[in-house]
Amino acid sequence: MDYASGDLKNYLENNDIPFGNRIDLCLQIANGLKELKDIGYYHRDLKPDNILMFDDTWKIGDLGLIAFRDKDNIYDKKNDFIGPKGWLSPEAMNKYLQSDNNKYKFDCNIDHQSDVFQLGKVFWYILQGNAPIGNIRRSDFFDGHDDIYSVLKYMLNHSKKKRPISIDYVINELSRIMQKYKFVC
Repeated sequence: MDYASGDLKNYLENNDIPFGNRIDLCLQIANGLKELKDIGYYHRDLKPDNILMFDDTWKIGDLGLIAFRDKDNIYDKKNDFIGPKGWLSPEAMNKYLQSDNNKYKFDCNIDHQSDVFQLGKVFWYILQGNAPIGNIRRSDFFDGHDDIYSVLKYMLNHSKKKRPISIDYVINELSRIMQKYKFVC
């Protein structure tokens, strides 16, 4: 693997990045997640430290928790802590907390929609410099772009049934927003 020139966390902390470039950054990362999904993998460890810059291109790194769709998840054990602290999806936390009986039948399957949730948290961080915790409201998002907030709210829904089924939706919406506001990066 090539040597990364930096990670997302350090880049955001040390640079003044125009809003359009932040949206473009989100779009690059979403396309990286789509590439993983298209070849059948779930990342399961998305966080700013694992988004790496190679020359002028952002890539998703640290594949240590990656899982192949429909195969590797069967090896996950109950009470496994799978994912980055502070960036976990609800189902990853359910997996960690579940008991043997799981009488409430909580969703503990960490999959593509879990990656979409984690990516929503990373996007929130890219756009305003903090991580969303719990249920979010419009007043929590300081930027004035309601359409971007709507995409993030959809990605960060605690119920998988109410999250985007695919990263394609996110890519299409970010592309539409870039065109609507004619952001030039």
